[in-house]
Amino acid sequence: GIGPALLFLTGVELSDTNAPRLVEAFYADRSQWQPTLIAEPASLLGLLVFLGFIGRLRAALGEPASVPLSAGAILFAALGFASIVAQTTIAGTAIFAPAFEPDPHTAMALSHLGYVLLAGAMMGAATLAFAIAAALRRSPWLPSWLRPLSLGVGVVGLGSIFFAYGPLLLFLVWLAALGVIAGRRGTELLSTHRDTR
Repeated sequence: GIGPALLFLTGVELSDTNAPRLVEAFYADRSQWQPTLIAEPASLLGLLVFLGFIGRLRAALGEPASVPLSAGAILFAALGFASIVAQTTIAGTAIFAPAFEPDPHTAMALSHLGYVLLAGAMMGAATLAFAIAAALRRSPWLPSWLRPLSLGVGVVGLGSIFFAYGPLLLFLVWLAALGVIAGRRGTELLSTHRDTR
């Protein structure tokens, strides 16, 4: 949980070039483009690790949670990566095609598209949080206090249609905490299983 949270957050932070007054200055300074390009592979790596973590979590929580949990995770991963790509397309094109001259209006349109895709990705994150909250009612594997916390993350995630970055940050912190708790629980369960042999 911690790995994908950090990698995805790094990717989102590096791709945030949508402030209108900074767009022209950003694209005029070619030295800023390299970090933006790091956003794509960093986010892709984070999302792949995220999907692996979700697969393990889904297996640990049981079959009833698998469909909404998987759907929310896939929606978050697909739209989240599309968001990063939309926000880094101009810089990537300019680096690999030196004759390309970035247009600030196109850059702002792609940045806005990236933001809307991120808001859509957060609907997947909210679905995931609600599915985990529902699964926690039936699962002795994770602590019950995670249920209201997961519900809160889901509700805040729904607010992403108005502002996506705050709910994204909350979701990534929650995901990292879930990863730590799940990792500790998994270690405890594994040692208990070894002791009973």
